[in-house]
Amino acid sequence: MTRFEVIQKQRREAHEAAARATWAELRAALGALGIEYRLFGSLKNGDFMEHSDIDLMIMGDPDQDTVRQIRQAIAAAGRSRDIDIDLHFARDMTSDFQEALLER
Repeated sequence: MTRFEVIQKQRREAHEAAARATWAELRAALGALGIEYRLFGSLKNGDFMEHSDIDLMIMGDPDQDTVRQIRQAIAAAGRSRDIDIDLHFARDMTSDFQEALLER
């Protein structure tokens, strides 16, 4: 393995560890709010890379106050470890599109 490959691997592993810690924080926050959610994408599928983000879908139809709390929890978790979180609301898309995203 070249020096560049070693550095790249170390960065990917550090970013993935930060993402997993962020995901644990998010699960706890969303669980405390009683929110149904789905993780999808590279973190779920095991192909997380150095520049990957967390893909999250909020299920159901939360009210405005709950959406505000969700957004605050996500912003705080993402900021704490410099991880981008790609947030989707199931209510804003067709069931076919939801299914396609969740299969990723």
